[in-house]
Amino acid sequence: GRMRELAVVGKKRTDTLRHGRRAKAEMRSAFRSVLAVVEHSQVTPTKIKLQHGDTLVVDTLRGNVSLSAFRKMLAGGFQVHLQHNPLLHEVFDFKPSQSRPERMSAQEKRYYRSPNSAAAKSRTADRKGGRQAKASSVML
Repeated sequence: GRMRELAVVGKKRTDTLRHGRRAKAEMRSAFRSVLAVVEHSQVTPTKIKLQHGDTLVVDTLRGNVSLSAFRKMLAGGFQVHLQHNPLLHEVFDFKPSQSRPERMSAQEKRYYRSPNSAAAKSRTADRKGGRQAKASSVML
């Protein structure tokens, strides 16, 4: 009924609403997502990246409502609480990893990522060979 009309607002030339094209597109998109939630219980999944490579995926209506409420209450401390607060772990059924991934030492970074590393030299040689092969095939 009315939700479907609102989901297509701005498509007709006779619309009485005076909004710009982008505003109308944003309104249609918002109403389409609300309509999808109401009609099909379809929620777009929300992904939140945390430290140590953890990702929280919320894909239920209940989870989205809880997520927005906690985000509003905790504001800037939300990610820290999500990492360490057992209540939030229980609410979102989430277990964050407590260990940090191993980091490379400065010497290891220099060895593996430097333009002077064996891998970089090999890549440069391969590219040079590819360019030469391409140039010789074009010349023929």
